[in-house]
Amino acid sequence: MRGYKQITKDQHALAAYTGYYAAYFAVSKQPKSLQNILKNIYKDKHIQKHVDTVDIEGFLATKKAFEEKMSKWQQIVQLK
Repeated sequence: MRGYKQITKDQHALAAYTGYYAAYFAVSKQPKSLQNILKNIYKDKHIQKHVDTVDIEGFLATKKAFEEKMSKWQQIVQLK
């Protein structure tokens, strides 16, 4: 998962470079700093914290709801 996350961030950075220089040569009036854009891309915003307790009933309820939706979807697909 870390490799995919890094590749995605690298692709976003490349898009930011492309957009920045496209705006730069198009005489943008208020361009954002490229350093700030890249800093925001590579900042880890979603750090998962360790949890000692697990809500098993909530997980099972979510799983049951998901399975019900999937079975309804499969029935609809089979009718077509």
